[in-house]
Amino acid sequence: MRRWDDAARQIEIDVVLHGDSGEDDHGVAARWADEAQPGDLIAMNGAGGGWSPAADATSHLLIGDHAPAPAIAAGLEAMDPDARGLALIHLDHEDDRLELQHPEGVELRWVLGAREQLLDEVAALDLSDHEGLDVFCHVERGITKRLRRLLVKDAGIAREQISISAYWALGRIEDQFQAEKREPIGAID
Repeated sequence: MRRWDDAARQIEIDVVLHGDSGEDDHGVAARWADEAQPGDLIAMNGAGGGWSPAADATSHLLIGDHAPAPAIAAGLEAMDPDARGLALIHLDHEDDRLELQHPEGVELRWVLGAREQLLDEVAALDLSDHEGLDVFCHVERGITKRLRRLLVKDAGIAREQISISAYWALGRIEDQFQAEKREPIGAID
């Protein structure tokens, strides 16, 4: 869910479409979104996770791809107008860029091309001063594992400063991915 407007009784939902219309292996939500029309009824429960930008942070680092882009968008919109930081968002295609509202002091940087380029972007950052840093890092499972190493082991950022979890896994449908998150294959550490 991207936005909720009680007064207008409206919600905005961002959904990533995977593959061609009608394909069975791309998930229930993607199939529904491909066929949905304004005004269609849906049933849903509350958002998971519960992340929001730390209000006392002096800087923010948001790292994601197409899957957590709605969460990043909501986080950017919730930040104080004077917030500072960087949002790195990987996309496969230029056409997938979204217009995102963000504080002037938070740079929005789109990383296009191979997923591994996100690793290069993070490795190139000067993360030596991470006092007051608030990190959101949610991407594909294999990349998330490698980013955790860069952020925690290499840069020394305290685990309490980082919201990190895989949002999806390459080659897995959602049900299989969620089941694997509880198994050793799904562990980020």
